[in-house]
Parts: sequence; structure tokens; C-alpha cells
Amino acid sequence: MIEAIVAVFIILGMSSFSLHYKVLTTDRLGWFKDEEFRFMIAILAIATLILMFFGGIDGQLVDRFRFAPSRSSP
Repeated sequence: MIEAIVAVFIILGMSSFSLHYKVLTTDRLGWFKDEEFRFMIAILAIATLILMFFGGIDGQLVDRFRFAPSRSSP
């Protein structure tokens, strides 16, 4: 659970702070309309999937998803 919370804050920290301001003040769906943010999420998703299936992490699918972004073994 802690890892998921940290991952959310890391992703939010990677994006533009002017985009955060826009989301908080006027456009609630601004993150999903921003091309740069969508591209960043796509790259993270693709890298996580590649590491899950080809990264040499053993275990169940949930464990591989958990350890793929950090590429650490349990």
C-alpha cells in the first residue's frame, strides 16, 4: 500500500506544476487532456509491462506488478 501511495506522488511530481494548478482551479480533467502527461503515463505503463513479463521477476502476477517498477526482488 505504501508503494502505491509513493508511486502516485512520484508520478504527480514528474508532471508540470502549472498543469496541477490548472487541474485544481479550472479543468478537473486536465491531466488526461495534456499530451505530455498521457505520453509519460504510456511510457511508464509500457516499461512496467515489459519488466513484469520479461524482467526476470519470479512470483505471481501481483508480485511481479508490485516489484516491476522498482526492479527489486522480494
